[in-house]
Amino acid sequence: MSALLFVADSGCKNCNFLFYQEAWGTWRLVRVDSPTNTQTSFPVEQTLKIASAFDQSRNQFDQETLFVDGKETGKNDWKTFNPDCPNLSFVAIYKDQPLLRKYWILDRSQRLRATGYVDKIGGPADTLMYYYDRVR
Repeated sequence: MSALLFVADSGCKNCNFLFYQEAWGTWRLVRVDSPTNTQTSFPVEQTLKIASAFDQSRNQFDQETLFVDGKETGKNDWKTFNPDCPNLSFVAIYKDQPLLRKYWILDRSQRLRATGYVDKIGGPADTLMYYYDRVR
């Protein structure tokens, strides 16, 4: 079992492996909200995959992979995450970069809402909100 799972279990009495697993999967971007605009159509499909992975030493970690038009454009490894179980959300903390991203699991695990990649949740740079629908 990943160290990330122990953080979730010990960080919140109601958190468990099933809650954390709800974010695993492939998600298609359907909407981006900014303070001045909402975008609901995109020239090419953009997807986000959240999954468990293993490094060369067989240590388990979690990562998100970004795809544009089916081609991988970026990969972010998670160092850990902080759960907020009553609100069905968590903050991903990334390895090798000082960024955070908050995720909310919505509509019986069929939708995902996320902030942008920011240095502080709720800070001045935290102005975008991304909405994803589950693909698989």
